[in-house]
Amino acid sequence: MASERAGELLAELETERDLKLKAEERSAALQQRADRAIRERDEARGVANSLRADLGDAVSQRLDVENVVTRLEKELAEVRGIL
Repeated sequence: MASERAGELLAELETERDLKLKAEERSAALQQRADRAIRERDEARGVANSLRADLGDAVSQRLDVENVVTRLEKELAEVRGIL
């Protein structure tokens, strides 16, 4: 009877050890996924920041062009007035 109980306890310990191992493996896999997701998020933020900067440059260039066009329109009006 004592040997049966010892066998049951050993089996139970093996089961618990296996469950713990599986839980640790699952935890490690989840940590890897979380790390990858964080890296991807950081990369996406970098791209978004770069695009935001490019947009700012494009808007600035457009405003510069609009200013040039306005000055040219004024000059053209003056020249037409002279002619």
